[in-house]
Amino acid sequence: RADAFVAEKPDAATLKKFGLEKPAARWSLKLDDKVVLDLSVGAPETEGRRYARLAGNDTVFLLEAKVAEQAVREYRPRAVLTGVDPAQIESVRFGYREGAFTLVRMGADWQVQGQPEVRLNQTAVTEALATLRDLKLERYVRDDKAALKLYGLDPVELVLEVVTPSGRRVLHLGGIEGSSKRRYARLPASKAADVFVLDEATSEKLVRPLTGFRAPAIGAKDSDSP
Repeated sequence: RADAFVAEKPDAATLKKFGLEKPAARWSLKLDDKVVLDLSVGAPETEGRRYARLAGNDTVFLLEAKVAEQAVREYRPRAVLTGVDPAQIESVRFGYREGAFTLVRMGADWQVQGQPEVRLNQTAVTEALATLRDLKLERYVRDDKAALKLYGLDPVELVLEVVTPSGRRVLHLGGIEGSSKRRYARLPASKAADVFVLDEATSEKLVRPLTGFRAPAIGAKDSDSP
Protein backbone atom coordinates (compact mmCIF):
# COMPACT_ATOMS: atom_id res chain seq x y z
CA ARG A 1 0.00 0.00 0.00
CA ALA A 2 1.26 3.47 -0.91
CA ASP A 3 2.09 5.86 1.92
CA ALA A 4 1.72 8.87 -0.39
CA PHE A 5 1.41 9.59 -4.12
CA VAL A 6 4.20 11.72 -5.58
CA ALA A 7 3.95 12.10 -9.36
CA GLU A 8 1.94 11.00 -12.38
CA LYS A 9 3.30 10.22 -15.85
CA PRO A 10 6.95 10.79 -14.86
CA ASP A 11 9.45 11.53 -17.61
CA ALA A 12 12.99 10.15 -17.72
CA ALA A 13 14.40 13.02 -15.64
CA THR A 14 11.77 12.50 -12.95
CA LEU A 15 12.42 8.75 -12.80
CA LYS A 16 16.13 9.47 -12.39
CA LYS A 17 15.40 11.98 -9.63
CA PHE A 18 13.44 9.37 -7.68
CA GLY A 19 16.04 6.64 -8.22
CA LEU A 20 13.75 4.65 -10.50
CA GLU A 21 15.97 4.78 -13.58
CA LYS A 22 18.21 2.22 -11.86
CA PRO A 23 16.03 0.88 -9.03
CA ALA A 24 17.57 -0.18 -5.73
CA ALA A 25 15.38 -3.28 -5.87
CA ARG A 26 12.79 -4.86 -8.11
CA TRP A 27 10.16 -7.37 -7.02
CA SER A 28 8.38 -9.60 -9.53
CA LEU A 29 5.65 -12.00 -8.41
CA LYS A 30 4.22 -14.65 -10.71
CA LEU A 31 1.08 -16.73 -10.28
CA ASP A 32 0.52 -19.57 -12.74
CA ASP A 33 3.22 -18.08 -15.00
CA LYS A 34 1.43 -14.73 -15.01
CA VAL A 35 3.12 -11.64 -13.54
CA VAL A 36 0.77 -10.24 -10.90
CA LEU A 37 3.24 -7.80 -9.32
CA ASP A 38 6.21 -5.93 -10.82
CA LEU A 39 7.44 -3.32 -8.35
CA SER A 40 10.50 -1.09 -8.71
CA VAL A 41 11.87 0.47 -5.51
CA GLY A 42 13.93 3.62 -5.89
CA ALA A 43 15.79 6.17 -3.81
CA PRO A 44 15.13 6.87 -0.13
CA GLU A 45 13.08 9.86 0.96
CA THR A 46 12.90 11.33 4.45
CA GLU A 47 11.99 9.19 7.46
CA GLY A 48 13.08 5.95 5.75
CA ARG A 49 10.43 5.97 3.05
CA ARG A 50 11.31 5.09 -0.56
CA TYR A 51 9.98 6.03 -3.96
CA ALA A 52 8.38 3.20 -5.92
CA ARG A 53 6.48 2.44 -9.10
CA LEU A 54 4.47 -0.45 -10.48
CA ALA A 55 5.21 -1.62 -14.03
CA GLY A 56 2.56 -0.43 -16.45
CA ASN A 57 1.44 2.28 -14.04
CA ASP A 58 2.13 5.98 -14.55
CA THR A 59 2.20 6.87 -10.84
CA VAL A 60 5.21 7.26 -8.55
CA PHE A 61 4.44 6.76 -4.88
CA LEU A 62 6.15 6.39 -1.52
CA LEU A 63 6.41 3.17 0.46
CA GLU A 64 6.18 3.53 4.23
CA ALA A 65 9.48 3.13 6.06
CA LYS A 66 8.94 -0.42 7.38
CA VAL A 67 7.88 -1.76 3.99
CA ALA A 68 10.69 0.15 2.24
CA GLU A 69 13.32 -1.38 4.55
CA GLN A 70 12.00 -4.87 3.85
CA ALA A 71 11.84 -4.20 0.11
CA VAL A 72 15.56 -3.40 -0.23
CA ARG A 73 16.82 -5.96 2.30
CA GLU A 74 19.03 -8.65 0.77
CA TYR A 75 17.60 -12.13 1.34
CA ARG A 76 20.10 -14.07 -0.77
CA PRO A 77 23.61 -15.16 0.25
CA ARG A 78 25.73 -12.02 0.73
CA ALA A 79 29.24 -13.49 0.83
CA VAL A 80 31.52 -12.00 -1.85
CA LEU A 81 34.96 -13.27 -0.90
CA THR A 82 35.22 -16.23 1.45
CA GLY A 83 38.27 -17.83 3.00
CA VAL A 84 40.46 -14.73 2.68
CA ASP A 85 42.69 -14.34 5.74
CA PRO A 86 44.14 -10.80 5.77
CA ALA A 87 47.12 -12.10 7.76
CA GLN A 88 47.98 -14.39 4.83
CA ILE A 89 47.67 -11.83 2.03
CA GLU A 90 50.95 -11.53 0.12
CA SER A 91 50.09 -8.66 -2.21
CA VAL A 92 47.21 -6.48 -3.35
CA ARG A 93 47.08 -4.73 -6.71
CA PHE A 94 44.91 -1.62 -6.95
CA GLY A 95 44.39 -1.63 -10.70
CA TYR A 96 43.03 1.82 -11.43
CA ARG A 97 42.79 2.95 -15.04
CA GLU A 98 45.30 5.63 -14.05
CA GLY A 99 47.61 5.50 -11.06
CA ALA A 100 47.62 1.73 -10.50
CA PHE A 101 49.89 0.41 -7.74
CA THR A 102 50.63 -2.80 -5.85
CA LEU A 103 51.16 -3.24 -2.13
CA VAL A 104 53.42 -6.14 -1.12
CA ARG A 105 54.06 -7.62 2.29
CA MET A 106 57.65 -7.26 3.50
CA GLY A 107 57.87 -9.08 6.82
CA ALA A 108 55.42 -7.44 9.20
CA ASP A 109 55.02 -4.29 7.09
CA TRP A 110 53.81 -3.27 3.64
CA GLN A 111 55.62 -1.51 0.79
CA VAL A 112 54.68 -0.17 -2.62
CA GLN A 113 56.07 -2.49 -5.26
CA GLY A 114 58.85 -0.72 -7.16
CA GLN A 115 58.68 2.30 -4.83
CA PRO A 116 60.34 1.25 -1.56
CA GLU A 117 61.00 4.90 -0.69
CA VAL A 118 57.25 5.57 -0.22
CA ARG A 119 56.31 5.51 3.47
CA LEU A 120 52.95 3.87 4.09
CA ASN A 121 50.44 4.32 6.85
CA GLN A 122 50.50 0.70 8.01
CA THR A 123 47.26 1.12 9.97
CA ALA A 124 45.39 2.34 6.87
CA VAL A 125 46.65 -0.65 4.89
CA THR A 126 45.65 -3.07 7.64
CA GLU A 127 42.16 -1.56 7.91
CA ALA A 128 41.62 -1.84 4.16
CA LEU A 129 42.74 -5.46 4.01
CA ALA A 130 40.69 -6.37 7.09
CA THR A 131 37.52 -5.60 5.10
CA LEU A 132 38.36 -8.50 2.78
CA ARG A 133 37.78 -11.06 5.54
CA ASP A 134 34.37 -12.55 4.80
CA LEU A 135 33.54 -9.57 2.58
CA LYS A 136 29.79 -9.21 2.18
CA LEU A 137 27.67 -7.24 -0.27
CA GLU A 138 24.88 -4.94 0.85
CA ARG A 139 22.46 -6.04 -1.84
CA TYR A 140 22.24 -7.21 -5.45
CA VAL A 141 21.33 -4.70 -8.14
CA ARG A 142 21.07 -7.03 -11.14
CA ASP A 143 21.27 -10.82 -11.21
CA ASP A 144 22.19 -11.14 -14.88
CA LYS A 145 22.49 -9.28 -18.17
CA ALA A 146 23.44 -6.06 -16.45
CA ALA A 147 24.48 -3.13 -18.64
CA LEU A 148 27.88 -2.90 -16.95
CA LYS A 149 28.65 0.52 -18.44
CA LEU A 150 25.76 2.02 -16.44
CA TYR A 151 27.41 0.93 -13.20
CA GLY A 152 30.96 2.11 -13.96
CA LEU A 153 32.02 -1.49 -14.60
CA ASP A 154 32.79 -1.26 -18.31
CA PRO A 155 35.47 -0.07 -18.27
CA VAL A 156 36.10 -0.94 -14.64
CA GLU A 157 37.16 1.87 -12.30
CA LEU A 158 39.20 -0.43 -10.05
CA VAL A 159 40.37 -4.02 -10.45
CA LEU A 160 41.36 -5.29 -7.02
CA GLU A 161 43.62 -8.37 -7.14
CA VAL A 162 44.42 -10.13 -3.88
CA VAL A 163 47.13 -12.80 -3.77
CA THR A 164 47.31 -15.36 -0.96
CA PRO A 165 49.11 -18.72 -0.66
CA SER A 166 45.86 -20.38 -1.79
CA GLY A 167 45.52 -18.35 -4.98
CA ARG A 168 44.36 -15.08 -6.52
CA ARG A 169 41.00 -13.36 -5.92
CA VAL A 170 39.74 -10.56 -8.15
CA LEU A 171 37.02 -8.01 -7.45
CA HIS A 172 35.82 -5.31 -9.86
CA LEU A 173 34.63 -2.02 -8.34
CA GLY A 174 32.71 0.54 -10.34
CA GLY A 175 30.89 3.82 -9.91
CA ILE A 176 29.17 5.37 -6.91
CA GLU A 177 25.50 4.59 -6.32
CA GLY A 178 23.53 7.81 -6.64
CA SER A 179 24.49 10.46 -4.09
CA SER A 180 25.77 7.89 -1.59
CA LYS A 181 29.31 6.64 -1.04
CA ARG A 182 28.35 3.04 -1.86
CA ARG A 183 30.04 1.39 -4.84
CA TYR A 184 28.77 -0.96 -7.52
CA ALA A 185 30.89 -4.09 -7.82
CA ARG A 186 30.99 -7.58 -9.29
CA LEU A 187 33.09 -10.73 -9.44
CA PRO A 188 34.55 -11.12 -12.94
CA ALA A 189 34.72 -14.89 -12.47
CA SER A 190 30.93 -15.02 -12.22
CA LYS A 191 29.25 -16.56 -15.26
CA ALA A 192 26.34 -14.15 -14.94
CA ALA A 193 26.67 -10.43 -15.64
CA ASP A 194 25.51 -9.64 -12.12
CA VAL A 195 26.09 -6.43 -10.16
CA PHE A 196 25.90 -5.78 -6.42
CA VAL A 197 26.50 -2.88 -4.04
CA LEU A 198 29.13 -2.62 -1.29
CA ASP A 199 28.35 -0.54 1.78
CA GLU A 200 29.87 2.91 2.27
CA ALA A 201 32.49 1.96 4.87
CA THR A 202 33.84 -0.89 2.75
CA SER A 203 33.79 1.20 -0.42
CA GLU A 204 35.75 4.04 1.15
CA LYS A 205 38.38 1.73 2.62
CA LEU A 206 38.97 -0.18 -0.62
CA VAL A 207 38.73 2.57 -3.22
CA ARG A 208 41.72 4.76 -2.34
CA PRO A 209 44.53 6.21 -4.41
CA LEU A 210 48.09 5.62 -3.28
CA THR A 211 48.00 8.97 -1.45
CA GLY A 212 45.28 7.51 0.76
CA PHE A 213 47.79 4.99 2.10
CA ARG A 214 50.79 7.30 2.49
CA ALA A 215 52.09 8.05 5.95
CA PRO A 216 52.20 11.73 6.99
CA ALA A 217 55.48 13.44 6.24
CA ILE A 218 57.93 13.29 9.11
CA GLY A 219 57.50 16.38 11.26
CA ALA A 220 54.05 17.19 9.81
CA LYS A 221 51.48 18.38 12.33
CA ASP A 222 47.82 17.50 12.46
CA SER A 223 45.68 20.39 11.14
CA ASP A 224 43.94 20.58 14.54
CA SER A 225 47.19 20.83 16.47
CA PRO A 226 48.16 24.25 17.92
